[in-house]
Amino acid sequence: LAFGDTHPGDTQYLRNLAEEKQSICDVLAPVTGGLCEIVTISAATLDRIGDRLRDARIRDRVAIFHFAGHASGSGLLLPSQSGDLGLAGAQGIAGYLAECRNLSLVFLNGCSSGPQARGLIEEAGVSAVIATSQAIDDRVAKNFASRFYKELAAGRCLRESFTSAQNLTEADAGGNVRSA
Repeated sequence: LAFGDTHPGDTQYLRNLAEEKQSICDVLAPVTGGLCEIVTISAATLDRIGDRLRDARIRDRVAIFHFAGHASGSGLLLPSQSGDLGLAGAQGIAGYLAECRNLSLVFLNGCSSGPQARGLIEEAGVSAVIATSQAIDDRVAKNFASRFYKELAAGRCLRESFTSAQNLTEADAGGNVRSA
């Protein structure tokens, strides 16, 4: 689970990101017991993501890569050393994730990340990608992710988990997920 954001007070700061991280960890904690391990990367930068995935104890065990933060069709927008957001190109991200041999799902919980899906499927060989086709409200993104992982932790397949989370999130947002 990687979470990349700007600094509090910045106009692009995602105020619900910490809550999304906590919610996902809480939902998955009961089902991890020996089966899997939750590895989080807070204040994710390209180097921090690379450092965690380079670890031989983790790299080939990664089944799900979840990113929450700013994104675009061209890549992930990650903070640099100065704190400004910089583009981590989609092709390079896909190539790097391809090195994780057991990666089955990439969840890009950031605005307009949909165009990255094709590269992740075709170049990285990822079986499933969850991405967005448009800008999405921070709270809606957090709620969708939490609901998706609740369904997954309850033993539902990816498609069922996605559909249930989508339906509940649309209902919660009154049908308008862009402005919720």
